[in-house]
Amino acid sequence: MLRSLLVVALVSCVAITAADGAVSIDPYAEQKVDSRRAANDAVELRVKRLVDRYRTAVGLPPVALDVKLSKDCRAHAEYMRLNSDSAAMAGLNAHHERPNLPGASADGATCGEAADLFFGVSDLEVAVDGWMATLYHRRPILTMLSGPAAGIAGALMHERVSDGIFIEVGGTSADISVIRDGQPQTRPARVGGHRTFLNTLDVRTLAIAGGSMIRQALGEIVDVGPRSAHIAGLQYASFAESERAFNGARLAHLRPTEHDAADYVVIETEEGDRFALTPTCAANSLGIIPEGAFARGNSAAAQAAFRPLAAALGLSVEEAAQRVLDISCRKVSKQVEELIAEYQLDRGTVELIGGGGGAASLVPHAAKLSGLSSRIARKAEVISTIGVALAMVRDTIERNIVEPSPDDILQVRREAAEAVVKAGALPETVEVQVEVDTRRNLVRATAFGTTELKKRDGDSGILDRDGCRSMAARSMQTGTEHVRLAGETSGLYVFAATVEKRSLFGLIKSQRQSLRITDRTGVVRLQRAHAEVLSSSVQHIARDLERLLTRLTDFGDAGRALPDAHVLVGARLIDLSGLADSNQAIKLAEAELEALPPDEPLVIVATPKSV
Repeated sequence: MLRSLLVVALVSCVAITAADGAVSIDPYAEQKVDSRRAANDAVELRVKRLVDRYRTAVGLPPVALDVKLSKDCRAHAEYMRLNSDSAAMAGLNAHHERPNLPGASADGATCGEAADLFFGVSDLEVAVDGWMATLYHRRPILTMLSGPAAGIAGALMHERVSDGIFIEVGGTSADISVIRDGQPQTRPARVGGHRTFLNTLDVRTLAIAGGSMIRQALGEIVDVGPRSAHIAGLQYASFAESERAFNGARLAHLRPTEHDAADYVVIETEEGDRFALTPTCAANSLGIIPEGAFARGNSAAAQAAFRPLAAALGLSVEEAAQRVLDISCRKVSKQVEELIAEYQLDRGTVELIGGGGGAASLVPHAAKLSGLSSRIARKAEVISTIGVALAMVRDTIERNIVEPSPDDILQVRREAAEAVVKAGALPETVEVQVEVDTRRNLVRATAFGTTELKKRDGDSGILDRDGCRSMAARSMQTGTEHVRLAGETSGLYVFAATVEKRSLFGLIKSQRQSLRITDRTGVVRLQRAHAEVLSSSVQHIARDLERLLTRLTDFGDAGRALPDAHVLVGARLIDLSGLADSNQAIKLAEAELEALPPDEPLVIVATPKSV
């Protein structure tokens, strides 16, 4: 039987149902499942029981089976069984199906990307217990809906992104998410079209990527995607060894799957080999992929492969490639614009950060279409693996409390911090953000930290003050001569500048106050516009914070709104935004600083809500 060889469980994408009266229990108490007694049960039901046993033990609701996802899991398990002796099963390779291998399928490939895998098991309990014994497998089982989280963790911790839109581009799809103030944004998860009470990372997935195939009919490009070269089992034309392979090549069409239209473009050589034309091929043909990027291929081969398509369209090779890239990147740009509007992001500070192997194919041009800056993450092609290795742990505690006192808020904060420490985060890396929603009587604390596997950067990347000033100036898109030091702690610098913007061909000029907080390596940790900066100390935090909050509080029809405030001490940024009144902010700041000497210097940065 298949289950005697291996088990695959897609535990990060199943639906969640409420569990009434869940209590904490010993996972190995009376509920222990006898695998021999349940030998005739469906594999999925048995895995569900085992997973639910652990979830119940920590007070979480059980999961609900998803028939479609279970079917996809079985497809990937079959792929793994058929290729168990090949290099495709070595290490993390098992998560990525190779289209040319036996058993490969589009649905199975999707499962493999987000699944916990276990090899060579004859007992399901051994597999589930094995997953629960390791942090990286246990976290998805206990948190759910965390498929793209590794890429975002890589962006936050390896690339040290503080504000921007992270776009992870693979071969078949692109995941887009917002990072603000060093935090990935979340929203209530929707499963099967239904809103759940679980907050999950807000990741928008598009069916466009570096390997998306071109669709052409009646002399026009109909679309790019959603099918990819990976699903069709084709090689990218831009990765052909030589442009001579396309001498005498002709344009052809196919159906990647039996349910698709027969308008997907392929280039067929005189020898009968077939290649896909993709956005990666278009970008290589235009010569816009930088040296060293994972997506960089053979530019001459890409141009030669585009000739048959260009001829069918009545365009030059450059025009055809540009049209393909425009159609592809407009899909990304459209989603970026929606996120900017939805999260009310400041276009002056938004940067697109590309991750994944296909990032260089789409992200720079998408940024150009939106009039934004962009960069490709270091080691972009393995950013998700880096995210897993760095092991960011994140948890949220919510409590319904009417008119919460400062002590109530501190208790919720303490619970969130303890939760991530129990999950493996080092206590010294834990940071907590607290929000108070007075209309819903809700107190929410979000804590995050890293495990002991996170490597220390050491002193090799430390910059002097002028070096950090240059990094801040680059972020503000101004010259270093305009940037002044507004404050500092032992681990952070606060830089400010008045930046002039021109519009309508330079006829209209406007000024904005920009602020950047960098660490000693020059990484921008926080960026604000029109913020006020005040130097203080631990012993004067209550007096100075109250004075600043009172002066910058807005009063309107909805009541008063405290400014967004941060306290800088050492290398830490203490986030006091989202609180309902100044007393709560002061008590939370004092709790964060209570272990420090009275004369420890700190800096307060506050931004009015009306700006």
